[in-house]
This record gives sequence, C-alpha cells and structure tokens, in this order.
Amino acid sequence: NLFAKAGWDIDADKRLQLTANRYELRGNNDYITVNGDIRTGKLATSARGSREGRGPQNRSTSLVLDYTDKSLAGGYLNAQLFWVDFKGLYGATDWEDFWRDGRDLHWWDQSQNVSEKIGGKFSWSRDNLFGQRLRATFGLDWNRDKTYQELVAAKLKWVPETQYESWSPFVQAEWWVADKIMLTAGVRHERGELKVGDFTTIPANAGGSRFVRGGTPKTRETLPNYGIVFEATDSLKFYASYSEGYTVADIGRVLRGITTPNQSVDKLVDLSPVVSDNREIGVDFDNGRWLAHLAAYWSDSDLGSRLQFDRNTQSYFVVRERTEIRGLEGNVAFQFSDTGRVGVGYARGKGRYDSDGDDRVDSDLPGVNISPDRVTAFWDQTWNDRFSTRLQGSHAIDRDFDAKGVRVASADGYTTVDLQGRFKLPLGQLNVGIENLFDEQYIT
Repeated sequence: NLFAKAGWDIDADKRLQLTANRYELRGNNDYITVNGDIRTGKLATSARGSREGRGPQNRSTSLVLDYTDKSLAGGYLNAQLFWVDFKGLYGATDWEDFWRDGRDLHWWDQSQNVSEKIGGKFSWSRDNLFGQRLRATFGLDWNRDKTYQELVAAKLKWVPETQYESWSPFVQAEWWVADKIMLTAGVRHERGELKVGDFTTIPANAGGSRFVRGGTPKTRETLPNYGIVFEATDSLKFYASYSEGYTVADIGRVLRGITTPNQSVDKLVDLSPVVSDNREIGVDFDNGRWLAHLAAYWSDSDLGSRLQFDRNTQSYFVVRERTEIRGLEGNVAFQFSDTGRVGVGYARGKGRYDSDGDDRVDSDLPGVNISPDRVTAFWDQTWNDRFSTRLQGSHAIDRDFDAKGVRVASADGYTTVDLQGRFKLPLGQLNVGIENLFDEQYIT
C-alpha cells in the first residue's frame, strides 16, 4: 500500500493538494476449505492445498485533487476531482453444470470486477447572509462509473459493461431564527443516466442464457430535507428532521440475475433508484460530566432493495419490494474522574418487507440486509501523560426472523471484548490493539 500527499499553500486562504494511493492484495492460493456439517456441529475449517485458478487479488489506484479558498466572494470554496481504477479477482467456485449441456459437471471459474470512476465534488458556503444568522451552502456532485464483471475461465461477461453518470446540484441552509432555535432546510436534485449495450446472460442462470436488449434509462429525483433544533439549555438539545434518501440500485446484481426472456434494460423496474422517506427525532445532553443521546428513526421505501441468495449461481440477487425500517439508538457516558470515563450504548433496528405484493409489509428483512441489535459498553482510562487505554465489550443480541408470522431463521447472540492502548511518543503516537481479547468463537 503506497500513499503520498503533497500540498501547496498558495497564500493564507488558498490551498492546492494532491493525494495518491496504490493498493494491492494478492492471495497465495495455498489453502482450501474443508466443509463442516451442521447436523453434527462440525465446523468448517481450512487445510493445506490449492484450488482451481489463481488466488484472490485486487488492485486499486486513486488520485484526488483538492482546492480550497477560504475567502472566495466572502465564502468558503471546496473543490475536489477524483479518479479511481479498480480490479478485483474473486476465488474460484464450482459452478457444477455451468454450461447446462453436460460437458463439464464441475466447472470451476472465477469472477473479476473491473471498474473506473471519475468525478468531482464542489461546494461554496457563506455565513451571515442578508445580515441574519443564516448559513447557506451551494454545491454540485458529479460521478461517472464504468464497470463490468467477467468470468475469466469461461471468457464471458457476467455483468455487461455499464456506464452510470450522475449530476447532483444541491443547496442547504441553517438559520438561527432565535437564540435557541435553528431551522435547517435543503434540496438536492439527482439526475442519473445508465448506458448498457445488448448482452446475453450466462448459461448457469435459472432457465439458461437470456438475450437482453440494452438501453439508456434515465432517472430524475428532487429530494427535500428539513429539520429543527431546539437548545433548551446549554446542556440539553432536542431535534427532529425529515429527509428523502436516494440510493442507486445494485446495477450489477440486477443485470446478471435476469432470467425472464425478452427483457429490455429500459423497462427494468429493478433498476429504479431506492428512494426512501426518513424521519428522526432525538435528544442530546452534555454537561461536561454526563453525556447522553437518544434517537428514534423511521425509514420507508415504496420500492426498497433486498438481497436474496440464488443457489444455482451461489450468489445474491436483488429483489425490489416495499420496505420499512424502524430503529432506536441510545447511549450514556459518565466522566467519573479527570482521567476515567465509562459508558454504555444500545442500538435496535427492525426491518420488514412486502413479500406478496399487496403493499403491506409482512416479513422480516434477513440478516444480510439488517444488523443485529447490539449493546456496547466501554471504559476509557488515562494512566499517565504517555499511556491510556480503552476496554470495550459488545454483545449482539439473539434474533428470530419470520416470514408471514412463521419463523424461518434465527441467530444466536455473542459477546466480544476489544482492548486498545495508546502510547505517546516523542514524535506522534503508537496505537496497539487486541481484537476479541478472550478469543470468543462465534459461528455464522
């Protein structure tokens, strides 16, 4: 991993900076999986040996150019251009009768993802507009992503080459209408275009290869947000917010999972973005000794995105359904001395989706889509001017998953403890950590 950063202070207000990073990871391909047996409780493990093909590997190269001007037209300008080139080769998989013609009942192949991203982020903000305690930010995000995924042995494109380009202008404002009340509001306009040529899906898909007509679907969404913050005292703050979220569909999984004949990219509903309505209310307290936070959130999407496993291709594909997510987060910390602090946090989330298309959610989102409920506790201690530690324990809580009221899966909880030490050096700081301090073994 090679990293370099160079900056030039043009004057007291202007700075130009270039960041470069090159990262490579390569597997040696000298271990194989030894399957376990869920009936006897025997765990999967590994043994010396090599698999078909090459070891997994990836390579990433990125360049980022930043320019800042603290006094442009009385405001603050931040401009960034970036370029990322990525190639990742995954481990070999036995696709069994990949060609669906009996020529090879154990076809081993590896998929490789190749992508190039270029883009930019530009924003300008200014305080005290119109003589008011009003701060406004104007900006534009631009991104172009070219990607494909291939099967290297079969020499087939699993995901055809796609180009997704988006332009997103936005404006955001914060206005202190009174000493204790701040209003926030903004709007973001998303414009996206996806270009896909004609392609044929791989023969291993259910139903075999399918010809898919390419196209250039376009999306346009205007996303508002607004909120209010009330500072009841110097220590106590209440807030509430509403925002519309926008997430690009998982294009690759959608395209490679097509099994219906005579599909056209222009008519694929599954390529529609995930647009969600998000609401949150919360309270914060901080008096220097006690710190507490409590928040509740709701997120609903008429066309959400759920991952489902396909046993034919041994991979996940995307299912689009109505989705609702509810959550609660809270934490409290106590500074019991000048050198010590303890705290505990709790996070709970539950997601449901509409499994039968009647526009009513009736089943739990699976574990691949939503995190387990969790309790976390910590102890920070400064022992002297040069040494401090953090001891943290985290417990994932048991969870059952149901589909229309019938339990279909369950997950057992587990607890892990981590320890981190920080040593001040004559120049800089040394961090040393031990994850899973008591060597707890937990099974997926």
